[in-house]
Amino acid sequence: MDHSSGIPVWTISVIPEGSEGEITLEETVRRIADVKLAHAPGEVYEYATINYDVLALIIEEVTGKKYEDYITGTVLNNAGMDESFFRISDSDRQRIFPGRKAGFFGTRQYNAPTYYGNTAAGCHRIDHLRFFIILSHFIYAIHFYYKRRRWDCKG
Repeated sequence: MDHSSGIPVWTISVIPEGSEGEITLEETVRRIADVKLAHAPGEVYEYATINYDVLALIIEEVTGKKYEDYITGTVLNNAGMDESFFRISDSDRQRIFPGRKAGFFGTRQYNAPTYYGNTAAGCHRIDHLRFFIILSHFIYAIHFYYKRRRWDCKG
């Protein structure tokens, strides 16, 4: 996903706050049903957080599983990212880095509200290292693939 869906950036303001059982991905995505696209799909890059929710809802519809269950079982566990999670309880909050919020005179600690309808992963720092190692291998593989293809096409 490269954020060229045409969904405008301001749609972040329609993502409802709430916990599991209070709000669903489907309810979140329905909130943009009448939003006019800012651009035709594929024409312009414009970051919109809600694009991730649209993708998560598609994954739920196709797999028949909750997004976080599917991603945990097929991606995170296979990558050895056992310290990654989607939701955090108050008792586990000390396991992650505290949020920060910018202000006029600097930053301050910020405890973000829960947005269950905006499924985002929180990761323990050990998992960040694993993720970047996996990502670097992926980037190398893509580079090697295209470099080899370019060479094969010349010959």
